Amino acid sequence: LYAPSSPRLFAMQKLVEVGHFNMARIRLIWTRVWSLLGEHFQSAAAHSDQSVGMYAIDSLRQLAAKFLSREELTKFAYQEEVLRPFATLVRSGSVTCQELAVHCVGQICESNAAYLRSGWRIVFACLMNASTQDVDSVVHAAQSVLGKILYASTFKPISDKCAADCINCLLSLANNHHCNTSQVGKFIKQLAGKLALDESGEVVSVEEVELQWEPLLAGLTSLCLEPHLRSTALSVLFDILLTHGYGIES
Repeated sequence: LYAPSSPRLFAMQKLVEVGHFNMARIRLIWTRVWSLLGEHFQSAAAHSDQSVGMYAIDSLRQLAAKFLSREELTKFAYQEEVLRPFATLVRSGSVTCQELAVHCVGQICESNAAYLRSGWRIVFACLMNASTQDVDSVVHAAQSVLGKILYASTFKPISDKCAADCINCLLSLANNHHCNTSQVGKFIKQLAGKLALDESGEVVSVEEVELQWEPLLAGLTSLCLEPHLRSTALSVLFDILLTHGYGIES
């Protein structure tokens, strides 16, 4: 792999096969295998040869998507461990690695959203890391992925217990000058709609959702203090209060 002239990918291809063949084993055993595989692929993603790095990230995506196609057991958080390398790559990888990692996370969410549980925390950690970058392509990739997640019918922020992570990600994205502020405003209103209704479309009781409204409204209030965001933030804030204010106590 680290041959100076032409790195060979044969061993890495075999590692992908090892991951696939061991995936049927109990999750506790497979996560031990993954701790070694994930670390190796994460290291390979930083290879000086861009083609090697892209192959390593795509290998991570293949294995993660395969693992996430099964329901997560109650009170376990194996999905977090499987997706953690992507968060690291987005935080400290090259621009190419960051952008590809964000797109891979988006593909995983698109195909496995119905099975994601603890994995949502790492998904939003990836997007949060991307939203703090000063690179236009990375920020736009994060914005695109976040939009697809929010408009997907399979995304249930209350039952999946990821509303706070999603709110923080949206607020971080809004503060990045590379993002489309009006588009992020629409995303926030979409999230508010999901917070106001349960899976059957019924209005969620105040007791169930009040802990989610507080950070959302507080975050919008903080955005109102930023001169370049004030107009959009105020508009979104009042739209949410007009639409869902009946479910929010003083």
